[in-house]
Amino acid sequence: MTEQAPSTLSPSKQAPTTQALALALAEIDKLITTFFAVIDNRGDKAPAYQDFTPLFVQTVMIYKRQGDTIEAMDLDTFLTPRIALLNDGTLVDFHEWESDHQTHINRGIATRVCRYGKKGQYNGEPYAGEGEKHIQLILTDEGWKITSVVWEDLMYNPSPRALKTAPPTLHSSN
Repeated sequence: MTEQAPSTLSPSKQAPTTQALALALAEIDKLITTFFAVIDNRGDKAPAYQDFTPLFVQTVMIYKRQGDTIEAMDLDTFLTPRIALLNDGTLVDFHEWESDHQTHINRGIATRVCRYGKKGQYNGEPYAGEGEKHIQLILTDEGWKITSVVWEDLMYNPSPRALKTAPPTLHSSN
């Protein structure tokens, strides 16, 4: 895990304090933890969709890149098929988790680049994979909110054995 301090000064020409950065990072960490925890139906747990929408600005855009295809979605377009998969028995014991990340905070904007894993049962068969998400955030009057998510699955594997190898590490550019 690598955290980068802002590279520019605040509007008052003073660098944000270490305490302010630590507080911002703690809030972002909590938001991202909730982001990954929402779509989890392990042990017959119901996904906490009501916790998902407040994480985002109203105009959030979500992009999935797969091969040469880019799919752009608003929040409803993203959530609707996932709710169906997680509630109709197609995808069970599923969860995603953040395995590595770096966060760059610059005053009221932030970027989180994270590696994630995922695992579950899809149509009764083991399902596992990993990928990378780039999450853009903005500080609002209500706290940090996600403005966009771009992700690409890097590996699909029907066997959880694939998750026994450590994912590549994200490197910080200092």
